Amino acid sequence: GAPSDSFFVPTAGQPISMMLAARFLLPFLFLLRFADAQTRRMAKVRATHGLHTVSASLDPRRSSLGRSGSTPLSTISPVLSRTVKDVSTLPMTQSLSREVTAKPSSFNRMKQVVSAFKPNTVSALGSAGGMKLDKAAINRYVLATGAQFGIMAATLALINSVITLPPYVVGLMFLFLSVRSRVFSVMDNSRPDLKDVELRKTPSWIPPPITFPIVWSIIAILRAAASAVVYKTMGYSLISAPLLAMLLHLSIGDTWNTINNVEKRLGTAVPGVITVLASVIFVDMLYFKASATAGLILAPSVAWLSVATVLIAEIYRLNNPGDGSEPLYPVEGRAKANWRIPLTSWTK
Repeated sequence: GAPSDSFFVPTAGQPISMMLAARFLLPFLFLLRFADAQTRRMAKVRATHGLHTVSASLDPRRSSLGRSGSTPLSTISPVLSRTVKDVSTLPMTQSLSREVTAKPSSFNRMKQVVSAFKPNTVSALGSAGGMKLDKAAINRYVLATGAQFGIMAATLALINSVITLPPYVVGLMFLFLSVRSRVFSVMDNSRPDLKDVELRKTPSWIPPPITFPIVWSIIAILRAAASAVVYKTMGYSLISAPLLAMLLHLSIGDTWNTINNVEKRLGTAVPGVITVLASVIFVDMLYFKASATAGLILAPSVAWLSVATVLIAEIYRLNNPGDGSEPLYPVEGRAKANWRIPLTSWTK
């Protein structure tokens, strides 16, 4: 289904993230703010005391320091000194100074962050680092997600045309899909290798491993219960917008498992898991619109995936090699998941 207990499984990666941007750019934004304020202050000083230009004050032949009403540089210098001192005492500025001293390469990473806001960044970074965007991989992800969704939707449509199921049977059906929807996938999205788990760094706040299967089992039950309520509310029809949205959410989650667990693209897994989170929020909105009870039952799934999204992003940050080799998009030359025939793998 959606990202399973494999949420605590990272792979190697390199961050060019908003967290990094905040870490390096905010001190400079503070500096610019102070500089702008002092520039305005100096402009007022010039207007008040008749200083026409700064250059006139610096040129001994044109200096007005001896004139009445002029402002000597000695009165402006302390202002600039205080500005520099104020900026240097900012906690983020001190943190930046320590990191730059310890890691000169930090400035290179900062340049990558800045360039991330420029047009054609993906192609520029790819050319610079010898990495090209793997457009074929993106096409595979979209195709696999669409194919899996289509197969599951067609299956429900066939059942819906033949028989009207009681709500508890629909609940059991969606319980199965929550646990084993990947059997409908056209790509390999096997569970992660435990050896990979042991080799990767995780944040100190990560829940114990036993937490994940327990929570995901509870989430599966809640999905089943909420779907049964929606099914009954929507006139005992398996083909409704909320239930179809749930199928799409499960398909996106299975594709994410392929990216993170099989192809081990930790960078690509970050925007991938954000997509999973966005899809479950959309599902919960539709469930809530159909039935407030169903929406409330499904709400813990949104909360859990929110935590899981933060966890995946943090694991990505901790396990990056620092050389830009694992960007937030798929690059050519990496492992590719194998295609497979749906309903042929039930154990992995």
